[in-house]
Amino acid sequence: MINRYRGIICLCMLCTLALSAIGAQSATAATKGTTAFTCKETGAGGGFTKAHCKAADAGSGKFSHVAIPQDTTTEVTISNETTGGESLASQLMLGSGDTVTGVAPEVSGSGWLKNVIDPGTGEHYIHGEFALTYSGITESLLGCEVFKDNGGGEKGAKGVVQTTTLTFTTKGLGDYVRITPKEGAPFASAIVAKCASFEGTLKWVGSVKCPVDGATILCDKEVITAEKTLRVGSLAGPVSGIFGSYTLKGRANSSDTYQPISPTTIETT
Repeated sequence: MINRYRGIICLCMLCTLALSAIGAQSATAATKGTTAFTCKETGAGGGFTKAHCKAADAGSGKFSHVAIPQDTTTEVTISNETTGGESLASQLMLGSGDTVTGVAPEVSGSGWLKNVIDPGTGEHYIHGEFALTYSGITESLLGCEVFKDNGGGEKGAKGVVQTTTLTFTTKGLGDYVRITPKEGAPFASAIVAKCASFEGTLKWVGSVKCPVDGATILCDKEVITAEKTLRVGSLAGPVSGIFGSYTLKGRANSSDTYQPISPTTIETT
């Protein structure tokens, strides 16, 4: 009987030790999350050689990651201007197929972002909102013309497509960002004229997922069309896509100058 009790006691002790070990592992387990940093010129000894703090530019340089405090709202601007000052044209599929693609030489937008921590999982992620304007869209090979949608079928400026307010997040996505319109709203809209396949108000619905590298968000329309998350007209409409390289810049307040914002995936505990 005594030996039996001893066995039970030993078993209980082993259970307690095992549970303690599991608890310790859970407390120190690393969570992969994404945090936004400002990429600033700090002089010799910096960790990056170029102003966008891309992974490929890591090394001894004059640019460094500067932490953005958690839950602090940072004003952001978005453009298609590269580090060297060039502007990379974006492409918008106006329908199904590359034959109805509008080319926008200028993209601009503004909004805000925050570094956030999920209270349940401890994951670090970025959350924010912005709206984009695609300008100078040229006529396609089919002679289509694009105008800003002023609502009610009224044409606005020629060659302009405007998105609605878009939410973006890196939650659960690591080095990617999901860009989604607010519930019930289209992704973007425009008025199309002189187009053989379609005339009238054109709406894009759905979302896009794009990789982030340093201060650059790169959206590949081939990947987006393959994922079938962005469509024309309705969620059952023709598959659509966006191609473009977008640079994020931010500032803590209106007295600061805008600096490149570099979302980076890190291990946190």
